[in-house]
Amino acid sequence: DLAIAPIELGKAFMHEIGLRNLRLAAIDLLDVNESFGEFDYIIAHGLYAWTPDIVRDKILAIMGTLLSPQGIGFVSYNTTPVGHLRRMVREMMLFHARASQDPEEQVVKAREMLSLLARERTREQADKMDAYDAALATHAAELLYNTPGSQLLHDDLAPAFEPSSLSDFVAHARRHGLQYLDDAGTPDPRAGAIPKGLDAPTVERVRALSGGDRVAELQYYDYLRMRRFRQSLVCRAAVDLTPDWNSSNAAGLHASTQVEEVTDGSFSRGDFKMSTSHPVPVEYLRRLIGLWPASEAVSSEDADVALALFRAGAIDLHGAPSAAVRFAPGSKPCADSLIRFQARRGDLRLTTTWHEPLIVDDGMRALLDFLDGMRSCDELARETGSGVEYIRQQLVELAGHGVLIQSDRQP
Repeated sequence: DLAIAPIELGKAFMHEIGLRNLRLAAIDLLDVNESFGEFDYIIAHGLYAWTPDIVRDKILAIMGTLLSPQGIGFVSYNTTPVGHLRRMVREMMLFHARASQDPEEQVVKAREMLSLLARERTREQADKMDAYDAALATHAAELLYNTPGSQLLHDDLAPAFEPSSLSDFVAHARRHGLQYLDDAGTPDPRAGAIPKGLDAPTVERVRALSGGDRVAELQYYDYLRMRRFRQSLVCRAAVDLTPDWNSSNAAGLHASTQVEEVTDGSFSRGDFKMSTSHPVPVEYLRRLIGLWPASEAVSSEDADVALALFRAGAIDLHGAPSAAVRFAPGSKPCADSLIRFQARRGDLRLTTTWHEPLIVDDGMRALLDFLDGMRSCDELARETGSGVEYIRQQLVELAGHGVLIQSDRQP
């Protein structure tokens, strides 16, 4: 990071927790060179669309130079055409905040502009709005009511904001010897899942229009679904990518799921919904549900069903087993040192072993500080002044979020 303060804060965290397997450096991204060595993964989150051209180009140049032969680069960015609408609203906010230098005052001014754009209208006024007026008001309301000030500063008020189409990003990556691999965090349309909001005839038309060009097909989907954000993965152009997934590669990975079986053979979590009467995926999902928050190694026998469910968005696949464990009533429960440190600091959002944010109340925050693997439930109840049953309920909830670990997993 170019900013010294957060790097120094991170180093203090490392020292406090006893982490020894990472390095934090306050340097200019433009100074990164071959001396840094090769990396299996390079992650650029929140940079590509929010930096000047020279930095944006350097991000992909770093990946083109420092990725290992089989390495993968991750780049997140806002996409067009929705980015054009976002840029319009950004320009309006910047105009209204043009005399402000203080970041907090800029956020206040930005929200004043957003409230003007998203103002309540009479029925007669609403009826006279055209499509452009409605899109502008809807986007402004979303930023006004659903976007924290820090995100507004980074995403919409930053000195640079250059959303990109997928096709333009892929072309840029090619200039640095990289090729598009896939996108992280979304089900694979090639798995048979119809992209949300589209029907089978539309998908057939898109595939005909794209003429077998995968990037063009995905670009059409972005247009039709007005996609706002991508998390694109790239690798070296010399890597020979196979057009089809190979289920044998799933063997040896570790599978987990957070879906729930709502009715017999019907599974759901958030926007994900799936129903099947086939016994193989049903039994596999039930087994993983029963293991959560732990994971299970994918056997060669389960590789086909695991890959199919992963591509459909029903399960996650990991390169290492889960560190999280279920709560055992007779155990001395333990939480990892990072989340206990965050709880002591009073952080609003804590980090689970699944790298997900967790918001807890004051009672659970106080309990976390005692979860060092040295106390039983009875001892935890005495030290916190709570009932044993309450402690057990809290521990079951924490375990469900992937917070508890084996005491020997502490760094």
